[in-house]
Amino acid sequence: MGEMILQVNHLSKSFGTHEVLRDIDFTVNKGDVTSIIGASGSGKSTLLRCINLLEQPDSGDLLLNGEKVNR
Repeated sequence: MGEMILQVNHLSKSFGTHEVLRDIDFTVNKGDVTSIIGASGSGKSTLLRCINLLEQPDSGDLLLNGEKVNR
């Protein structure tokens, strides 16, 4: 296992009553190639927007190089 670059823990995001992301967990290690696949409307873009802090997740943690980057 390599050096962990990104860690997503229990990420959730809703828009009103529509739950887009529910309890997402994954890690990306240095040198990994990661793909996000899914049907249209499954939350891929919302996940990327949360990781890039263009959207604030409702709950969960984003850690970059071990340091929490969201509220």
